[in-house]
Amino acid sequence: MANVKTINQKPAIMKKILAIFLLAAIVTGCKPKNTWTKETRDAFTSNCVDNATANLGADKAKSYCDCMEAKVEKKYPKAEEVGKIDMNAMTEMAKDCIK
Repeated sequence: MANVKTINQKPAIMKKILAIFLLAAIVTGCKPKNTWTKETRDAFTSNCVDNATANLGADKAKSYCDCMEAKVEKKYPKAEEVGKIDMNAMTEMAKDCIK
């Protein structure tokens, strides 16, 4: 037969477990879903390299564009929002990528 203390502890344990599940659901639910695909990444990088090669050369352009793709994808996890990038944000990201 269970004692009174054990019976009283079960609701508290269940509440803690429920709280953990709710917190996990909130944290994962609030994170924007990344919609970038391999094709989206490749298209971004290819377009970037095409535009940057004249100023940086092919090798540096590829390195720069890989870096920019990673930064843009992190800042804009929804690929369709890439068009919303303002020039100030782009310039700040580019500073880290130009080597």
